[in-house]
Amino acid sequence: MKIFQITWTDCKRSWVSATDIIHALQTYCTITDFDLSDFKTGETITELPKAEWGEYHLTDETESILPDMSFAEWMIKYPDSSDVIAETEV
Repeated sequence: MKIFQITWTDCKRSWVSATDIIHALQTYCTITDFDLSDFKTGETITELPKAEWGEYHLTDETESILPDMSFAEWMIKYPDSSDVIAETEV
């Protein structure tokens, strides 16, 4: 599994664990009910290098239901899970 970062035109970012870019898009669209045709020009999806996984952390300032762990720890705990790992607010 890899981690992919979707960067939206409004500066929001989403991270998805998946096997490749197509799988990441399928996962994101399935979980969020987002339609692929709603992607806008300028929005990108790129692979987050594994060396950077430890620099990104899950935080939930509103509900405190997410575990306190880095993306690297998430991938160790859920090595075969395709999922939307996190999203930023605008």
